[in-house]
Amino acid sequence: MSTKNGETTVRRESFLSNAWSNLRPARPPAVRMPGNDEYFSIGRQSNAALIEQRQDEGLFSLVRGNDTLEELLDIPYALAHIKDLHAAMQLAVVSMGEEREDLIASSLFFPVFGAFALGFAIGLVTAHRARHAATYQGLETLPKEDQQQCRKWGVMVAVYYITKVEVMGILDKETDKQIYRIDDHWRLLADDRRLQQFARLPACVGTAAELGSAWSDDESVDVGKALTTLMVEFSQHYAEKSFH
Repeated sequence: MSTKNGETTVRRESFLSNAWSNLRPARPPAVRMPGNDEYFSIGRQSNAALIEQRQDEGLFSLVRGNDTLEELLDIPYALAHIKDLHAAMQLAVVSMGEEREDLIASSLFFPVFGAFALGFAIGLVTAHRARHAATYQGLETLPKEDQQQCRKWGVMVAVYYITKVEVMGILDKETDKQIYRIDDHWRLLADDRRLQQFARLPACVGTAAELGSAWSDDESVDVGKALTTLMVEFSQHYAEKSFH
C-alpha cells in the first residue's frame, strides 16, 4: 500500500487496509464467460472516462495515487456504481433524518448503514450486469459464476464508498456531525469482532441488495423509508447493545 503523510491517509487506511486486504485472498480470477469481454472492455472505458472528466473529483479523489485501489478501476462500471451508491445513501440519510434523527445519532447506525451500503452496492452491480446479459446475451438469469463475481465487485465498490465516508463524510464531515450528530466511528466497521455480535446484519445486507436492484430500475424507490425501517427493527432487537 502506498503511504502518505497526514491524518487523512492514516484514517483512510484504518478501514481500507483491513477490508481490502481481506478481500484479495478470496477473490477468484475474473469470470470470462462468452459475451463478457464486451462488458469488461466498455465498463473499464467508463471508469477511465469518469476519472478524466474530473466532474466528481471529491468522490473519486481516493482512487488517485493509491496503489491499493488500482483494482477498483478493473471492475466494469465501478465508478458509475459508486456515484449511484453515493447519491442513494445521501438521499437515504437525509430522508431518515427528517423522520427519525434520533436513529442516526445512535451508535447502531454505523453497522446498519455499513450493511445497507454493502447490500445496496451488490444489488446495483448485479442488476446492471443482469440487464446487459439479458439484452446482449439473451440470458434470463445470470449464471451462478457471474452472480458470485458481481457480489465480489459489489463488496469492493462498497468498501471504497465506506472508505470515502470515513475520510469525507456521507454529506460532509461538518454536516454529518452538526446536523445529524454522526460521530466518527467508521473505522470500527473494519473490526469483525464488533460486527459478529450482531447476527441480523446479513439479513440487512440481503434486504438492501434487493432494494439496490429495484432502485437501479426505478430511482423513485424510497431508500430513506427502507433504511429507517431497518434501523427501527435493528434498534429494537439490540436495545441493550451499542457499537463503540
